[in-house]
Amino acid sequence: MQSRFGSLPAPISHLASPISHLPSPIFDLRSAIPARPPDRIVPLHVAPGSVTFQHMSQGCAPVELEGLRVTVDKLVYRHLAAAEKPHSFVYFITIHNDSDVSVTIRGRKWVVKHADGTTLVVEGDGVVGQTPTIAPGARFSYNSQHLIDARHAVAEGAYLGVDDNGRRVVTRIPLFRMTVPVV
Repeated sequence: MQSRFGSLPAPISHLASPISHLPSPIFDLRSAIPARPPDRIVPLHVAPGSVTFQHMSQGCAPVELEGLRVTVDKLVYRHLAAAEKPHSFVYFITIHNDSDVSVTIRGRKWVVKHADGTTLVVEGDGVVGQTPTIAPGARFSYNSQHLIDARHAVAEGAYLGVDDNGRRVVTRIPLFRMTVPVV
């Protein structure tokens, strides 16, 4: 498969993850992540399975670290009157480190698929302006939001980091649905 970034490897379908039940993963975790400006937002029209992480720096591809996991703890809807994107979904996320090494989160990537078929890809450095180091047995919690103009959308993604051994790691953000409540 070709993209504007070159040849893309086939999606990995055998990885165990909180979203392994999905028909095809959005991320091919064998690719590495590119150096990029923080908070670059790139609207794309993509087919399932075609979005990949590109090279973040020289070296090997990030690996899924056993014990590093993400939970979406809460999702809150807010209507924003007179806004271009009037539907705000505030999400509360926890990154759990149940591994035996500390991990520093250095970046994130979100893929938001809207009801009209458009896909928004958001990449950025750190998490809410921080690059948290999460010790073994610890966790990092935060909240942020997605703004949408459609009646529903789905979001998923990944966090990228480095462990104490200098190994690049990735953990998936489980898919969650954002549906505007019927009033």
